[in-house]
Amino acid sequence: MIKNTYNKLCLFCKKSFKTTNKAKKCCSRSCTMYYIHEQRDPEFQKIINKKSSDKQKGRKVSPDIVEKSKKNRKYNKLTKEHKQKISDSLKGHAVSDETRQKISSSFKKMISKPGYIHPLKNKKIKKEVIEKQLKSRLKSLINKPNKFESRTSEFLNSLNLGKFEYVGDGSLIINGKSPDFINKELNMIVLANGTYFHLGIHGLEVNNENKRIRENIESEKFLEANFNVLFVWEDNKGNIEDIHIYFPRVFSAQGFIQNYSSTLDKFTVYC
Repeated sequence: MIKNTYNKLCLFCKKSFKTTNKAKKCCSRSCTMYYIHEQRDPEFQKIINKKSSDKQKGRKVSPDIVEKSKKNRKYNKLTKEHKQKISDSLKGHAVSDETRQKISSSFKKMISKPGYIHPLKNKKIKKEVIEKQLKSRLKSLINKPNKFESRTSEFLNSLNLGKFEYVGDGSLIINGKSPDFINKELNMIVLANGTYFHLGIHGLEVNNENKRIRENIESEKFLEANFNVLFVWEDNKGNIEDIHIYFPRVFSAQGFIQNYSSTLDKFTVYC
């Protein structure tokens, strides 16, 4: 059977190409990937998802394919012996100059296409990638609050300011930063700061002046996202007068004040 050949125009690089697939939109996989990145909006994704789901509806999978899938590696974990064999085979393996040249030429060809933008140079995509990596790292390292964070949680929930939820495991990322707690009712995030990791490694002594310096630096990204920021320090013994809160802006008799700070005892009075 002779297949029909179609003349198409690539939606990404705008070059003409021939294909036997009538539904094909781009000339290559890389063009398809970057075209999807460009069109990354909810409506476009809905169309793509609907098309793919419609194609799968009513489709029957043959027993042979099911059997092959079961034999796939992701269904059968590699044994230690098999892993060791793979490791030994790769030791001392060097990529040939010919292979390096092929990789280099294909990459140069890809970036030379008109309209090409590296995914990490696209601010929206870069932010998504960084947040995804940060979440996965934190989740792998932190499963539950440490002793200081547990004490902080008890202290915060004793203030009658609403529920403070622990999010220090990477479940919430704000402007590339991970807070320790969040109070959704007050639009407030809490940073539980240890004196060594937030003062000592910066060469700062433990005193109120240096704490204010670090608080101003660490609250910046959260204030930009319009969150109120409350700091609890490790050496604080529950004294609410020593606990500071930073606000993106507050309304006063003089109008709106930007980056206003207050102590917790004043805040509880006005709440």
